[in-house]
Amino acid sequence: MGHRVRRFVWDAFWTAWTFLTVVRLPVPFRWNPDGAPAFFGVVGLLRGALLWGLAGVLMTVAPGRPWVWALTVTVGEVVLTGALHLDGWADSWDALFGHRNRDAALRILKDVHLGAWGGTALTLDLMARVVLTATLPEDRFRTAWLLAPMVGTMAVLWTMAWLPYVRGPEGLAYGFGRHKVPAWVGLGVNLLAYGLTARVQDTDFPALEPMAAVGLAVTAWVGYLAWRLGGYTGDALGAAHEGGLLAWLWAVHVGGLSGRP
Repeated sequence: MGHRVRRFVWDAFWTAWTFLTVVRLPVPFRWNPDGAPAFFGVVGLLRGALLWGLAGVLMTVAPGRPWVWALTVTVGEVVLTGALHLDGWADSWDALFGHRNRDAALRILKDVHLGAWGGTALTLDLMARVVLTATLPEDRFRTAWLLAPMVGTMAVLWTMAWLPYVRGPEGLAYGFGRHKVPAWVGLGVNLLAYGLTARVQDTDFPALEPMAAVGLAVTAWVGYLAWRLGGYTGDALGAAHEGGLLAWLWAVHVGGLSGRP
């Protein structure tokens, strides 16, 4: 029994890591999408740690250049995830923010081509990331990038926990959404990791209020998806990640963080 549990956990973690990053390590495991959502938050923490390290290197080799730091770390995050969430963000804007019915929206979500809505949303998203992180106080820049991936992951898990998956087995996220318990477990782990990391890394970082803003934004997104599609798709999860991340960065600034002396 103990061996089976350890095997399940091992396979679930490496499935989550392989799905959410482009880093491939020579580790033997069996694909386990059913349990993987429980480890999405852990992978988010590890992604944040890598970005935190990259930010530290940039601040050492290019001191006093926050725009260079922000642009480089943004590119690093996109490369690390293989632009997985950006793809869903763009596709969701093309499909859901026009005068289309449910069937047309689902059809567009499967389309590989980028439309005007998606291209505009993609550009604005990347610009907003760079601007909102470059204008943070220097002593908070690394903490923001350490926490940011966990924020996006929390938005993904919140969506998965509350809505059904509306595509068939051919969908990329099908295996991850068959059971709700791993998503709820992953959400709890994610929130715990976020809170502890913020506390250990920077006790003055305003972690609670921005996360509340993310909760409101993602809850609104969940309601919108329930109304338009009756559930979520893999692209909708990518949009949740990006929208949650932008809401968090915006809330950090509104909270007065950028105005610190």
